[in-house]
Amino acid sequence: MSFNILIAPDSFKNALSAQKAANAIARGVKRASALVNPVLLPLSDGGEGITDILTPCLHGSFIETTVCNPLFKPVVARYGFAGNSKTAVIELAQASGLQLLQASERNPLHTSTFGTGQLILHAIENGAQNLILGIGSSATNDAGTGIAAALGYRFLDAQGNELLPTGKNLLHISRIDAGRLRFNPQQLQITLACDVSNPLYGPAGAAYTYARQKGANSAEIDLLDAGLQQFAKVVQQQFGTNIAQIPGAGAAGGTGAGALVFLGAKMQRGIDLVMQYTRFEEHLKQAHLLITAEGSIDSQTLYGKVVKGAAQKACKYGIPAVGFCGSLQATPKQIQETGLTAAFSIQQMPCTLEQAIDNTAQNLEILAEQVVRLFLCVPNNGNR
Repeated sequence: MSFNILIAPDSFKNALSAQKAANAIARGVKRASALVNPVLLPLSDGGEGITDILTPCLHGSFIETTVCNPLFKPVVARYGFAGNSKTAVIELAQASGLQLLQASERNPLHTSTFGTGQLILHAIENGAQNLILGIGSSATNDAGTGIAAALGYRFLDAQGNELLPTGKNLLHISRIDAGRLRFNPQQLQITLACDVSNPLYGPAGAAYTYARQKGANSAEIDLLDAGLQQFAKVVQQQFGTNIAQIPGAGAAGGTGAGALVFLGAKMQRGIDLVMQYTRFEEHLKQAHLLITAEGSIDSQTLYGKVVKGAAQKACKYGIPAVGFCGSLQATPKQIQETGLTAAFSIQQMPCTLEQAIDNTAQNLEILAEQVVRLFLCVPNNGNR
């Protein structure tokens, strides 16, 4: 009798893609026993990797084009497109991601999502009518004004001058001009794959929660938050929409809010969307054990991340779920709340961050083999 083990990790940032993480775990699982049947199903919560995961599910192909990076410099980015369903899958990280910038270049006062807007426009011009937009891992805090500008919206100051769509200019927006749009919002359906529920501004908003990790200091964070407040004020005046406290409006530096206003987007939890398209539950029902993984299992794991999404589904069907991670910061109570049976760090010994990143694949293999050996030695674990 074979034991079906569903391997469903997220990516390990700066180390492995979700697919490569799944491959590493599978190698360890196979070493544990010839009776084991690993089933690989890489996942994403809407951030990096969603294009690679969903495009094959849609029987689509990848399209590359040159767009602007967060600092308006050329970068080659790609998206997935399925012509039969006229659906495009775009991830913000491809053109506007933090990983595209050196540490010295990072500052959300000066970055923009303009390149992501160029990707969207390219997809529309190729015939896309449905669009899935993953908005994780951004380098920006521009409230999605960059995306909107690439699609024809103009942001004007009190003197009528057009503003560059960056974080620092949010504070100066006095009027939004929608008279030169390069697309028809009525002919486009956009779903935002989002893994956070932050409001646009305030203590839990985009700037105070995420801008520091994007390179902003305390004074700059205050400025960015004030800009988001000004942006929300202008939007309410012109469009009659109060976006300030909508859950998820603060995602990706306010891109959640911008996409709702300028694109008419609808928001969906990224992990739910990915599990839907990958038919996760169908695969899970056949499994004896679920192994899921991501870079860090911590308090944020409780809010819509891959590990919690996968573990909660496993609980539904009474399947044990084990979580692997590089950094395990969650308390035992938090681990239980995610739905995991157990969680383990893959680190074998004290090491530097660089060493941990370099050894991610090897450490995933080692831990997977040991956990599966333990699982198989417990009587009746393979009987379902």
